Amino acid sequence: MNFDTANLDHADATRSLFYSIVQHATDGILVVDLDGYVIYSNPAALALFQCGHEDFHGQMFGFPIVANQSAEIDIVRHEGAMAVAEMRVSEGRWAGKSVLIAMLRDITVRKQIESDLRQAKEELAALYRSAPLGVIALRSDWRVKLWNPAAEQIFGWREDEVAGSVFPDLEQFLKLDFAGVDEMVRRGEAISGKEVRYLRKDGTPVDVSLSLAPLNDEAGRAAGIMCIVEDISRRMRDAQHLLLSSKIFENTQEGILVTDAGGTILAVNQAFVAVTGYSVDEAMGCKPSLLSSGRHDKAYYVAMWQALTEHGQWRGEIWNRRKNGEIYPEWINISAIHDDAGNVSHYVAIFSDITKVKENEERLRHLAHFDALTGLPNRFLFQDHVELALSQAARGSKQVAIMFLDLDRFKLINDTLGHRAGDILLTEVGQRLASCLRAGDTLSRFGGDEFTVVLPNLESGGAAATVADKFIEALSSAFHIAGKEFHITTSIGIAIYPQDGEHLDTLSRAADAAMFAAKEQGRNAYRFHAADGRDAASTRRFHLENQLRRALERGEMSVVYQPSVDVDSGIITGMEALLRWNSPEFGEVSPTEFIPLAEDIGTISTLGNWVLREACRQNKAWQDAGMPAICVSVNLSPVQLRDRRLVDTIRDVLAETGLEGRWLELELTEGMVMQNIEESLLTFNALKQFGVRLSIDDFGTGYSSLGYLRRLPVDTLKIDRAFVTHIASNAEDAVISRVIVELAHNLDLRVVAEGVESVAQLDTLRQFQHCYAQGFYFSKPMPAAHITSMLGNRDLRTWLPSPNPETRFGQGGVLG
Repeated sequence: MNFDTANLDHADATRSLFYSIVQHATDGILVVDLDGYVIYSNPAALALFQCGHEDFHGQMFGFPIVANQSAEIDIVRHEGAMAVAEMRVSEGRWAGKSVLIAMLRDITVRKQIESDLRQAKEELAALYRSAPLGVIALRSDWRVKLWNPAAEQIFGWREDEVAGSVFPDLEQFLKLDFAGVDEMVRRGEAISGKEVRYLRKDGTPVDVSLSLAPLNDEAGRAAGIMCIVEDISRRMRDAQHLLLSSKIFENTQEGILVTDAGGTILAVNQAFVAVTGYSVDEAMGCKPSLLSSGRHDKAYYVAMWQALTEHGQWRGEIWNRRKNGEIYPEWINISAIHDDAGNVSHYVAIFSDITKVKENEERLRHLAHFDALTGLPNRFLFQDHVELALSQAARGSKQVAIMFLDLDRFKLINDTLGHRAGDILLTEVGQRLASCLRAGDTLSRFGGDEFTVVLPNLESGGAAATVADKFIEALSSAFHIAGKEFHITTSIGIAIYPQDGEHLDTLSRAADAAMFAAKEQGRNAYRFHAADGRDAASTRRFHLENQLRRALERGEMSVVYQPSVDVDSGIITGMEALLRWNSPEFGEVSPTEFIPLAEDIGTISTLGNWVLREACRQNKAWQDAGMPAICVSVNLSPVQLRDRRLVDTIRDVLAETGLEGRWLELELTEGMVMQNIEESLLTFNALKQFGVRLSIDDFGTGYSSLGYLRRLPVDTLKIDRAFVTHIASNAEDAVISRVIVELAHNLDLRVVAEGVESVAQLDTLRQFQHCYAQGFYFSKPMPAAHITSMLGNRDLRTWLPSPNPETRFGQGGVLG
């Protein structure tokens, strides 16, 4: 539709100019009447709608059009093509009528660009959100701009925790100083694949690969840094595991051999080289048959491969050959390795040389049947030989002798010279005894200092007596050990099959009982078993042992005290603590019976330490009750003296009870002290630091060496009762006792005479001056409660005994 130029005022130049502008405008211009019909459209509008003048003029516009409003309209062109126009509407006058004028600008390309940009942004956001790598954008002030979910997963911080904030521990993360990063950004450089270790939010470490690239603004200026972060913790672990596996492969002590599915060797480790003697180069490409020893037949290897095929594994013992030709045993484990398809791809053999194991097994087999010290058969092999001898004797009507030998006072040798000397002695005793036997006889070491013998195929029991005499004669010669000469004897018990029993257990008990009978009748002798009650002694000892092991915890043990007295003044100067056992089954058991038994079964240390603690506790209780302070002496066993914890034990007891060390005296025998004089000196000097006193008991019956007396920090000598018993009637005993007293005084030692039981003994001791006495004449050992009343009156001159030498405690004596 064209303008009607006839209606124009040709004189109006302005209108002509307007027409030219409208016709050539790049935006579409439509004039629409108030009913919505198009009155005018310029060329740009026709081009926008892709239609002619005749197709548009006088037609309904088809879009809502409101004055003074803007809108975007979607235009459907020919063949369905779409366009988008931005429409701005204003009111106007056209040919004297009110109209709406619409300005249309084609924004189709802009909209397409915006759509493409929006889609690209969405795609980029999706990529950013779903990327497996951490994406972090930092502004120039190091504050976080972008932080994707992968970064959250790697570092543990949520985006809302870090957005807009300085990156946590940035310097630790970048592993670069800020100045260095700034310089890198200024130069526009990037860093790729920098491996760093960072701490997560929870404090756990994470290994990451870090790539940094600078971000620039529109002007090309540095605006920040883009960080791409990859969690390489698993890769690092895998690398470490691979390195560890490699080190294990090379450094394990087991030989490792890897072959392909066809059995060709692909790899061996250094242990393989060390065991077989073949180098890596020599083994590579060969078959495992390189090591074949020839000791296994074809069937052996067929069974091996059958197991590998069916079960994928075979393990067992095999003999192989080293490069030098030596055949050796090895324990090997062969496993089949399968690929993803389930097919065998490799075989791995792990083996170890068990030559030493085989030798140890043989050694153990020997030790299982022979004594490690003497090389003699042990009790297990002895039992086998006895059973064989008994079965043969039953068929041939022969007799069999079972002999039990126990060395007399062997413990004294161990305590005096030490266990090393005791072991040497046992070995020499075994050799001497073995030389007395026939080829078919068996000598066994049963344990400790006990030996057993089985004599098979005897015509009579008298042959056993002959052998016993040979044993006693063989041991009669002196033994020389550690430069010293000494003698040992044995007590022998003999039981005869079948009269003393038909089974090993019965014969063993009979021989054991006979051996105890030999000891009771003087030792260094033999006795045949006689059913006359000798078994009772063995039975009593057995039951005593069992009772003694738990006597302390059952409260059957007690401590009694015996005073020592100044013979001149009658004042109590000390107490000796003595252990007593009241057994519910056996009643009062003598210390001479249960103390050696405790030493034999290994409970003497426990008992001794208990007595020590109880004596110190009681002495402190007396002092706390206001009694005059006195010294309480406690006997030490050889086992306690050898205990390296003795000094600590005594220190702890004194601290626990609160008793000062000067009120405790330890009694030892000469033999105990001389067992190891140098160690004894160290122990005694350590005890002296606590103020503890030391006493030599039974002086005069042992070494009585002046040399050791001068060296030892001893405080007291106790004259053995063997000299005191006849001191009033035997001039020799009186002289010996006087010499001991004078010796002690010269060495500034205190002297106590033990076993004083008569006025005559007391009067003799008074002649020696400055002597102390202990014995039943004054008091038998008594419980602490009785001693308490005695300590209340320490001056005993008021009750010193009458001149009657027969006065005894309990028979009219002063304390009776």
